[in-house]
This record gives sequence, C-alpha cells and structure tokens, in this order.
Amino acid sequence: MTPLFDRHRAMLDRTLHARRGGPSPTPERVAPTIPSAADVTQLAGRRFAADGTPPTRWVADARSPYGLSLDIRYAAYPPAAHLAAATGAQEIWQVASVSARTGVALEILARLETAAATLAQALVHATGEPPAVAALHSVPLACRRGLAAAAEAYEAMRTGRAGATVGARPVSLLGPVREPLGAVLPELVAAMVTGRVVLLCPQPRAVLPLALVAETARTVLAGAGFSPDVVRLWVGDDALKRSAPDLCVLHATQAVAGANPVIVDRPEDLASFCRHVADALLFCGGQHRARPQNVFIPADGVRTNAGQYTLRDITGALAATVDSLVADRRHGIERRGAVQNPQTVAGVLASRSLGRVLREPGAAPIEGFPQARTLSPLLVRTDRETVYAAARSGPLAFVIAAADTAESIERAAHGAATTGAAEATIFSTDDRVLEAAADAFAGTGTVLACNPLAADAGRWPEGYGDDGLRAIDESFVARHLDLLPP
Repeated sequence: MTPLFDRHRAMLDRTLHARRGGPSPTPERVAPTIPSAADVTQLAGRRFAADGTPPTRWVADARSPYGLSLDIRYAAYPPAAHLAAATGAQEIWQVASVSARTGVALEILARLETAAATLAQALVHATGEPPAVAALHSVPLACRRGLAAAAEAYEAMRTGRAGATVGARPVSLLGPVREPLGAVLPELVAAMVTGRVVLLCPQPRAVLPLALVAETARTVLAGAGFSPDVVRLWVGDDALKRSAPDLCVLHATQAVAGANPVIVDRPEDLASFCRHVADALLFCGGQHRARPQNVFIPADGVRTNAGQYTLRDITGALAATVDSLVADRRHGIERRGAVQNPQTVAGVLASRSLGRVLREPGAAPIEGFPQARTLSPLLVRTDRETVYAAARSGPLAFVIAAADTAESIERAAHGAATTGAAEATIFSTDDRVLEAAADAFAGTGTVLACNPLAADAGRWPEGYGDDGLRAIDESFVARHLDLLPP
C-alpha cells in the first residue's frame, strides 16, 4: 500500500460499503462556509501556469456574471507541448499500482474539500450561481460524486474488471459550461484511478473552477513522486483538443435537462403554486436543470380550496408573484444569482415572438452588484407543440391550455418521453390524479414532484441522490474501462 492510500483507506471502505447498500460514507463535518460574492481577494489577479514552463501567451478569464473583473490569466501552450508532457508522464503513472493511483485521487478530493469555500467562490464567478447554492450544494455534491467514482474505479481495477493500462492514450476531458465541477470531478478521478493521463479542457466561461482542480491535482501528484503532468489544464485551441488523433476525447457528462413540465390540476391554494413556480423560474438565473418550462393549465381554469380561478386569473397571479420576487433584491443574491452567458439573455428575448407575451422579461437587480448580468422571467402563452417541446435555456416559461387535466398529463408525459425532462411537477389534491400522473411518467426517466411546498422551489432533482449517483458514477468508470486497450 502507499501512504496516501492508507490515509484515506477508511473513507474508501465506507464508500464501497455504502455502494453495496450500507449507510452514507460522509462523516459529520462543520457546516460549509458561504462565501461573499463581493469578496474576491482569494481569486483576483491569479495566474495559472505549469511549473517552470513559459507559456506562449496568457488567456484572460471571462468577466464574472456579477459584473466584476477578476484579472485572472491562464497560461496557453502549443498543443504539441501538452501532448509531449502528457506522453512523458503516462508511462510511470500507468505502471503504478492501483492503490497508489487511488491514493492520489482521494488526496486530491480531500484537498478540494478543504478548499471548498474557494471552489464555491470560483463557481459563483464562473457560472453565476448564488454563493449559498455553490457552497451548500455544488461543491459538496461534486466531491461526493468524485469519491463515489474513485471507489467504483478502484473496485473495478482490484477485481479484474479492467485490463492493463499501459499504452492507453491521454484523455482530453472537455468540461461543460454549467456544473463544471459536478461533471468533471468524477470523470477525472475515474480516469486517474484507471491509469489515464488527463488534459482538462474547460469551456471559456467556466475555466476558473477547473483551473483550481488542475492546480490541486498537480500539487498532489508532485508530492507523491509522480509527474504533475498526469493532469494538465489546456485552454484555447478548441478545435485541436477536440480532434487530435493522439488523444481520446471525452465530454464530461452534464446533468440532463429538458422541457420540464408543470401540471396544474387542483392546487391547495393559488399563492403557494405561484410562489413555487416563480421562485423556480428565478432560481440560479433560470439556468438550473429543474427549471420549469411548460405550465399546463386546463382551459376552463382550476378549483382550489379558496374557489374557482380562470386561466387568466392564474397567469396574472403568477406574473404578479414573479414581479414581487424580482423587487426583493435580497432574493437576488440568495436565490437568483446572475446569468452566466449573454447568449442566454438574447435567446430569452428572442422567444418573445413565439406566442402571446404574458409577462415581459426585464432586469432582476441584485443588491450590491449593479453591473450583474440578470434577467427576469418571460411568460409566453402558446399551444404550439413545436414551440414548447424543445428545451430552452434561461428564465422562460410557456403557458399551455389543455382541454382538461388528463390531456395536460398526456401532453406533459409525451414531451418527457420524447425530448426529455429532468423533473415534472403536479399540483393536485386528488389522489387519483396523482396516481395517473405517476403512471404516465413511469419509465420516462423523469422525477415527478407532487405538490411541492414553495420553500422547496429550486431544489435539485431527486435523481441526484445516492441511487442516481451510483448509476452515474458506474457509467463514468465504464467509459474509462472501455477506453483501455484489449
């Protein structure tokens, strides 16, 4: 065994036990520190480069969605330099023991967890997430997924499910724009444990979190006696890093989103329904995977405990609730965050032509950040399936009138089955309606939420609980085992 492996062996064993049905491996920890989006002292002015290697140029980081300029630069090297460094590092790494590689991967995860506040701050200014979401959800989830993937890869190598690693090509791991940590960390540790050398290739708007990951990984590798070039950060040269013949190109698996439906049958009260949908539209700038897009309402309206409401009553109340949340500037930094990409704003504004506008989009100010990129939700009335079937990004919702609730369920489930949806929501006090919805969505791969409370708005799909993590991380490992030469 190796010192790093021995240091983390107990956590690895608990993780493996949990994946066989035991209790969660995560010990009790101090509550995460929620960073201030305005305090960028740990990040501003940073320079990221491979030790001792002069870059050909420096690439500037994208401006923070919160309107701040962090003056961060990343070293750019010729593709040949990346390939030469990776090739030079891979022989010793591939012949190292599985326990040595696993120990390094686990130490990287441990150090990233220790630096969680800085990682959360990086996510805030790369993706626009609210600080609390980054600190309490995104970073812990990414580390937990990484741990599960490392355990799965170790078990696969230990039990002989994987073949020899010598000769495997370096991996060009392409990070996504959204959720860069949660998507990349499991892929990175699975690749490392199975003997791969990895070039981390972030999207231009999501470089900073992966630059911190690469920096941490290189430090651990060097301290363990391996070449730090087992992991390298590759910025620029987008076309080359997607097609170089000497690389195995992988796209980090991003969480599936879709045209998430909301079915309104008989909500207990109109205010709770409106608060839930409005908050979910605003949460994380409307960019999270559980954002509702298609709101199905019977054309004749709905009945609640307070009486009958027409379609116009419901859409008017929803628009008014959105307005009230937008006016609450504290809601901005706590729940809304900023919009990562200006193209998202442009896409929402262009969607005004897709139907009758029920609520115009506009600014959604965030207290303390006058230059933040923000957008309040657009509500559009349409019955055209060609319009609402496609998943769209940003704070946008379509209101669709159906003949009755049965038709709403049928149309929503059909959309989930054909074009995908991360989460569907139904509001009804009728158990028979809830059962019919559950039957309709069974087999679609869509999580069905029944009568969620307003306080639950914007939560992440249950598919990313422990059961979902196991399936996801097994697929990560399988991808890397399939890449190994026979």
